[in-house]
Amino acid sequence: MTAATLAALTILLLVPVPVWLAFVEFGLQLLGVEWEASPPQPASLLGADKVVHFLLFFWLALQLRGSALAVGLTSYRPILVFCVLYAVAIEILQGITGRTADAADALADVVGALVFVGWSRFRERRG
Repeated sequence: MTAATLAALTILLLVPVPVWLAFVEFGLQLLGVEWEASPPQPASLLGADKVVHFLLFFWLALQLRGSALAVGLTSYRPILVFCVLYAVAIEILQGITGRTADAADALADVVGALVFVGWSRFRERRG
């Protein structure tokens, strides 16, 4: 087994599934592939859609934290930077591909990641 193959397999094992799924979704959006559209919903800052965004990014940050700790990274900064950039990129791509870009979705994403970091740091301090 070559060093490159071993490195690729190591990355595949260390990076959580939600991150790979996020990259697949990102790639599909770049190609203009759209999921079946749901009927238009009234805008709501605290609607079920925002709760889903919040929970998914909380979970994404949790998975990223586990991967970071597995390779010896203890800082939360890379996790937050990735989550913020990814949330913004998703909304920009949605606007480019004809879907509705919603800043409130990006905000819910970022809040989900921030709440995870706050919760995780609180748990670390308590022991």
